[in-house]
Amino acid sequence: MIQSAGYEADVVVVDNGSTDRSAERAIAAGARVIEERSRGYGRAIRTGIESAKGSIVFMADADGTYELARIPEFIRHITDGGNDLVIGNRYHDIKKGAMPVLHRYLGTPFLSFLMKILFRTGVKDVNCGMRAFTQNAYQKLNLVTTGMEFASEMVIRAITIRLKIKEVDLAYLPRVGESKLRTVRDGLRHLRLMLLYSPDFMFMIPALIFWIGGATIVLILFPRP
Repeated sequence: MIQSAGYEADVVVVDNGSTDRSAERAIAAGARVIEERSRGYGRAIRTGIESAKGSIVFMADADGTYELARIPEFIRHITDGGNDLVIGNRYHDIKKGAMPVLHRYLGTPFLSFLMKILFRTGVKDVNCGMRAFTQNAYQKLNLVTTGMEFASEMVIRAITIRLKIKEVDLAYLPRVGESKLRTVRDGLRHLRLMLLYSPDFMFMIPALIFWIGGATIVLILFPRP
């Protein structure tokens, strides 16, 4: 698929403590498998990226949820479109049973809305795991997170250093296998990361609200004994 589009590919699969035969199957299919013993989505992705040999990196979950046939399209948005980071938008077409109701209507929409408010971005799906970017852009991002919040950190850092971001509509397919996502824990990690990267919202706005409240009380009591 990638070669037929005229690209040379170094396919890297990161084994992050899997208990099935996925690593063996990846090797049999011709992929280069790397073991990452430290658990965590972000840790596994970073290991894969740092091991990749190409100048452009494409990443996606190996659970059958993404349209991998569209990899060449993502790459063209970088080579021909001049983009630094290309992100998929699953909300364009979520197939039946592909995403839990809580994630579809509350979790990801809330995080994407908060990202829009805090960082003034038009990214509609900040948690989509299907992405392409240049190695040069990745080096500038200086990402450090190891969990699911890695997805948000990449977008926040890309906005902060003014990388050119392109969002592409795609279909989101039903998963093969069990999800490791923990709704409350991982959602809070995303939220905490956003607040830490937005000190004005986290500190200045609450301080201003308390200051206005205190000043109002003082003005009310000022004329009295």
